[in-house]
Amino acid sequence: MSSSDAGVVNAGVTSKATLQAEQPSKLSKGKDTRITKDSASVEDCLALLEDILSKVGERYTEMADTFSSFNDDELPRRLPSRREVDHAIKLEPGVKPPAKAAYRMALPELEELQRQLKDLLDAGFIRPSKAPYGAPVLFQRKSDESLRLCIDYRALNKITVKNKYPVPLVADLFDQLGGAKLFTKLDLRSGYYEVRIAEGDEEKTACVTRYGAYKFLVMPFGLTNAPATFCTLMNKLFYPYLDRFVVVYLDDIVVYSNTLEEHVEHLRTIFQVLWENQLYVKREKCSFAKEEVHFLGIGSAEDNLHGPTESAGDLRVGGAHDGVRL
Repeated sequence: MSSSDAGVVNAGVTSKATLQAEQPSKLSKGKDTRITKDSASVEDCLALLEDILSKVGERYTEMADTFSSFNDDELPRRLPSRREVDHAIKLEPGVKPPAKAAYRMALPELEELQRQLKDLLDAGFIRPSKAPYGAPVLFQRKSDESLRLCIDYRALNKITVKNKYPVPLVADLFDQLGGAKLFTKLDLRSGYYEVRIAEGDEEKTACVTRYGAYKFLVMPFGLTNAPATFCTLMNKLFYPYLDRFVVVYLDDIVVYSNTLEEHVEHLRTIFQVLWENQLYVKREKCSFAKEEVHFLGIGSAEDNLHGPTESAGDLRVGGAHDGVRL
């Protein structure tokens, strides 16, 4: 965090409200950093926050993966352990998953398909499938011109029993944020891949390609009930803190506080939950200790809740594109 950020967070810290903490060299497992009001400066507060964000992994060996992932381009590639919530695919009575033909691809796309399939296989996220059905794959070009591998699950979604678990209403989320002074937005890295497909349902995720058929062991984007499953998991993990100092919408997490002292402690609590559950964040998409952050395409700041921007269309969970993103 740069020194220029000091002007951003000072709404929550008066000239006399300051922090003092143990030096990083004294940190050890099971020993919390104590924060008290004393004679330190706002710069010391920011330094402490930065220490928590980037240095704690060096002091707590068990947390290293979670915190070092802030600086890594890729999520640690491994099949996650089963959690309290797995993604089940329940089909309507008397129906079978549909069999679809593979889509044609240009030569450059085929090369990219081979590369991405290898990455998924190496990570343990997919395995070869012998299912007599499957969904076709295609590519979507991202804003940086790279290609995102997608699966057209629309036919499967039509015969899937819908999970009616309520996705949070955006208006309710912003009611919680309205009175806070400081915000940190965390964006989970490949959050869906941290959820396992329920045992016995893996074959239902089968996809067909030029290079064979594959099934997912983790939850891919595009399955009709994936948002509901992920909301269920997030609500279970963060339940003690929801609407106290954190709101969650799918893989977007906002931590909110009235003072920097509170904010540091709230962040430590949330990072502990992430570490314990082996969840990772994209540092490049996170905003730390700001007076205003954009959450779901909407600005969040005290007495200044901006209306939806063009990107707020991303809020839609269903719609025409449901089922075609990996």
